[in-house]
Order: sequence, then structure tokens, then C-alpha cells
Amino acid sequence: MIPVGVDGEALMLGTPVRCSITPRALRVRVPTIRPGVRPSAPAMDWVRLFQLARPQRRAHVR
Repeated sequence: MIPVGVDGEALMLGTPVRCSITPRALRVRVPTIRPGVRPSAPAMDWVRLFQLARPQRRAHVR
């Protein structure tokens, strides 16, 4: 048996202890502005990116 804390409650669990993570089971809320975190990248302007990547047509010279 080992001492564990589950949701703030002290329990004794038998060994081996097997843990699993269920997708979307934990919701964490953090402030938008907090020390030690770099600001996120600006939103991608996909239209402008495609305009820059598209080959330019050459003017027809006669």
C-alpha cells in the first residue's frame, strides 16, 4: 500500500498503481497574461500567404 492524494483526499492504494488519462477529462483555466509565458504568434493571414506564394504572371510583350 502507498499513500496517494486524489482530488485533495488522502488515500492508501495497493500496488501496482495503474493510471490512465481520459481525453478531455481535465479542464485547466489559466490567465491570458501570466509571467514566464511568451505571447502567442499572430494569427496567420492565409489569403496573403497564398498571394505571396502564387507565381506572378509575366506581362505579355509584343
